[in-house]
Amino acid sequence: MVDVLVVGSGPSGAHAARTLVERGATVTLLDVGITDAHYAGLIPARDFTALRREDPEQHRYLLGDEFEGIPWGAVRPGVQLTPPRQHIVRDVERWTPFVSATFKPIESLAYGGLGGAWGLGCFVFSAAELEWAGLDARAMAPAYALIAGRIGIAAARDDASPYALGDVTNVQPPLQVDAVGRRLLEVYQRRRAALRTRGFVLGQPPLSLLTQDLGRRHATAYQDMDFYADVGESAYRPWTTVNELRHAPGFEYRPGRLVVQFVARGDDVEVTCVRTDTGEREIVAARRLVLAAGVLGTARIVLRSLGQDQRLPVLCNHFCFMPCVVPTLLGRPAERFKSSMVQLVLFHDQDGTHRDVAMASLYTYRSLMLFRIVKDAPLDFSDGRRLMQFLQSSLVIAGLHHPDAPGGTKYVELTADP
Repeated sequence: MVDVLVVGSGPSGAHAARTLVERGATVTLLDVGITDAHYAGLIPARDFTALRREDPEQHRYLLGDEFEGIPWGAVRPGVQLTPPRQHIVRDVERWTPFVSATFKPIESLAYGGLGGAWGLGCFVFSAAELEWAGLDARAMAPAYALIAGRIGIAAARDDASPYALGDVTNVQPPLQVDAVGRRLLEVYQRRRAALRTRGFVLGQPPLSLLTQDLGRRHATAYQDMDFYADVGESAYRPWTTVNELRHAPGFEYRPGRLVVQFVARGDDVEVTCVRTDTGEREIVAARRLVLAAGVLGTARIVLRSLGQDQRLPVLCNHFCFMPCVVPTLLGRPAERFKSSMVQLVLFHDQDGTHRDVAMASLYTYRSLMLFRIVKDAPLDFSDGRRLMQFLQSSLVIAGLHHPDAPGGTKYVELTADP
């Protein structure tokens, strides 16, 4: 019998398994583990501009062989994913259905979980936020440092650091910001005193995108293809940790297992899985169990195991996108080498408590393809295409995240599904 079963190969599961293996435990990781066998080999290791100009097969991975990269109609979970990343949400509706008229969560059964497509932002919780959640800030500090050293975080020390990076010091040099980011930073520095008085700070986000080699992973080449491919594994994905563990003694990875329930048997625990290849049920036993199947996946397992009539609270902070333009950069030539990830982050903390903080992630737009914006612009397609070509070098998409707190109207519960 193994010491520990870990459920899920996302960020939490991967690093829980690594920590346990490093401490001498025998670990089995249970996972559905869906992977992409279709697009990964189609994408040349070149920068976005070169691919657009020269690759006759670019439509296959930019638009998809079934044109699945062109979203139309009602918004659905995962619609923003590029074709090579859409396996992240494959079979979720089949195996883990979620019913709500107002809440459309993104879940994953993929190898590496949602971490296979995340935007690489690595933000710490403040001491006030941790205490509010009932966690010990002093115990979290060494954990943040440990993970930063494992995955590699590029970060700057600037006005945003107290909100984004906290006391983490073992970081790599920050990424280069693009022309839009540089212009916004210049404006911020000129108006810094007034903005800070109003509770605003601007800076670079800590990102798990290497600027220096780390082990067998390589520093980013600024190819602007991180939404499509994992060239050099510059961007951290949890499956890289699981790949390394699969060569370690005392570790076993079992894909094709959807964990549905657990039960304590004396000093041990038995876990029931559904085999996704055959539909058969399988029992696996261990001395301990770590649930890391995502927020809703873990909630399903807990409710089936400990109380189907209960409700569990869930946080669902309001989020929206706001398109912006930097007028002084209108019509400029597009940069060839840049990062596709967040360029800057803006925080608003009016009372300075680091507790109820709103923030905006500022993205520039290129490799995600302008047709995604053109089709939603209040113009006909022909005019919209020309306008967006002119706007591209000055365009900023601000992702606005508002704080949230638990409340009686936000919960999850288990319901029967015939």
